[in-house]
Amino acid sequence: MKDEAYIDALSKAGADIVAEMRRVLKDQGHYLTGALDASFGYRIVKKASGEFEIEVYALSYAKALQTGVKPEDVNYTLTQIIQYFRRRGLNVKEAISAGIATQKVHKRVGIPTKASARFSKTGRRTGFITEAYKNVRTRVNDELEDGLNKAFRVEVADDFLNLEIVVSI
Repeated sequence: MKDEAYIDALSKAGADIVAEMRRVLKDQGHYLTGALDASFGYRIVKKASGEFEIEVYALSYAKALQTGVKPEDVNYTLTQIIQYFRRRGLNVKEAISAGIATQKVHKRVGIPTKASARFSKTGRRTGFITEAYKNVRTRVNDELEDGLNKAFRVEVADDFLNLEIVVSI
């Protein structure tokens, strides 16, 4: 029963973190097919030590959107970048031209480029995890504190019924 109150708080915090990550990514201009957005989720894990943890997961390329990609690590194919531009509405000829030019720039300066900031409402194209957590940190901490308080009250009440008071969190 004590764990339930804290797990509820962790679940609310996990949902808030994921929702904010989705929002920040869209604000940074990272939305095309919705695949990354749909891949976000979280789970509550109880570690061997008895501590709980929120694990947030998403498609692997989310890491590149957090940190960026160095020029030497750009590894997409020309076909992939052409498909990207086709999804953005360019015809085949335009997509090929844009794909070749973009790939050359990415291999020279990495991802994101300074010019890509124009697709962002915030001017930022990386750091979405950090920004999302910064935005919800106070609310998440309040939720977790509330969960701890509920867990504490439940344990004290249960122990009091047994005529013994033991407090452990």
